[in-house]
Amino acid sequence: MKKVAVMLLGITVFSLYSCSKKEPVVEFTNTTMRTWFDTYCKSCHQSGGSASKDWKYDAADFNNTIKKYIGDIKKEVADKKSMPEGQTLSASELQKFVDWYNAGYPVN
Repeated sequence: MKKVAVMLLGITVFSLYSCSKKEPVVEFTNTTMRTWFDTYCKSCHQSGGSASKDWKYDAADFNNTIKKYIGDIKKEVADKKSMPEGQTLSASELQKFVDWYNAGYPVN
C-alpha cells in the first residue's frame, strides 16, 4: 500500500511540475511608455543602478520587471507620487502613465 501511495504522489508531483508553464520573455516595446520608463526609471533602476535592489527595470524582460511589479510601480508613481525620486512629473507625463496603466499596461 505504501508503494502505491508513494508512486501516486510521485506521479502527481511530476504532472504538476510538467504542467507549469513559464511565461516567455517579452520585450517592452510600447513606443510611448518605453521612452517614458527609459526617461524616468532607467537611470536608477537598471541593473547596477542606485535603486536596482528595490526594483530592477529591464525593457528586455517586460513580464518580470514591469508586469510583475505593476501594482507597486503604480502605487509609487500615481498614488504616492514618490517616483521618480527627486522629480515631479508634469500633469501630462503623469496622465500618460495613468492612461497606459488603465489600458492594461500594454507591452507594445
